[in-house]
Amino acid sequence: MLSPRFLARAPEPIVALYAQLETEILLDMVARIGNVASAKEINPKRVYWDELSAFNKATASRIAQHLKISTPELIKTVNDAVLHSLRQDDRIYQAMAQSGALPKYVALRNSAVLDQTMQPTVQILARDFAARIAQTQAAASALLMQNISQVITAKEQAYFDFPRYMSKTIRKLGHLGITVVETDGRAMSMEAFTRREIITGINTAAAAASIDRAQEVGNDLVATSQHYGARPEHALWQGKVFSLSGTNPKYPDFKAGTGYGTITGLCGINCRHSFYPYFAGYSTKEPALDDARNAKMYELEQMQRNNERNIRTWKRINQMENAQKLDSTYSAGKVREWQARNRDLIASEPWLSRDYSREQIG
Repeated sequence: MLSPRFLARAPEPIVALYAQLETEILLDMVARIGNVASAKEINPKRVYWDELSAFNKATASRIAQHLKISTPELIKTVNDAVLHSLRQDDRIYQAMAQSGALPKYVALRNSAVLDQTMQPTVQILARDFAARIAQTQAAASALLMQNISQVITAKEQAYFDFPRYMSKTIRKLGHLGITVVETDGRAMSMEAFTRREIITGINTAAAAASIDRAQEVGNDLVATSQHYGARPEHALWQGKVFSLSGTNPKYPDFKAGTGYGTITGLCGINCRHSFYPYFAGYSTKEPALDDARNAKMYELEQMQRNNERNIRTWKRINQMENAQKLDSTYSAGKVREWQARNRDLIASEPWLSRDYSREQIG
């Protein structure tokens, strides 16, 4: 089993790496828009060719460098998490074997699950993650081309205010960010995509290994973890016992009851729930969480995530303005404003704690 705190913390080093990549791409993009905006004479065809080709080359190099660093780290992070989860489960299995409740027990060091489950899942995750990140180059290039076209049009006007135009452009780009486009056409920031994919990948791989391990030692019952701030639909099944096979008349079916195997169910996208071995007559269930407090905590955490997003956005805007030697007083003030909002929210609610990693931009 993986705790909610473990799942929340595990991806942060890699998330920080891609937050940095997003900032680097935006700084490069703004510099090239600034080159066009400050030029006295413009040959549109030449500008498109020079700026876009140089940007594409630089962006491809940056993405390749980050993938070279992050891919081994991603594989190690997931493998370490799976092994940690299996070791947590094995403490329960060892105790049950010693009590006579688990006659088919196989020591974890001799388990076939380690080789059968971990490697294929992790390799697929790393491959798919790299492919999606690489696709951001085309989206970033299109965004730069759109903004170069807009600045060329704006400069044709009788009066062109460079600082005002660049400040407006930077704020627009800062709020938009470098996005990863989903298969359904929706876009999310590179940073948010990275965090989601790693949490989901870790949980998916660990869950598959845990189920294989349960089958190996002959265990059918599992209990889901629970935490305050769970999504309303997940709060319905957290902290309950289920039958993996669905054949135990005393306990509901695992997949049907939790939605395991679907993107919105247990161990699905961005889910911080896990599960652990349960033995009727031996295991002790955790006390049920208070529904009202869970709902309130969910609302508070959503507010905190919103504060953190705004802190990161305005920090990035401030950095781009400073790089262009523009007046960054307003953006610096917005950073302080959202930091103060976040501090006030956390100070007013003893259930919350500040997560500085979510306020950084790399």
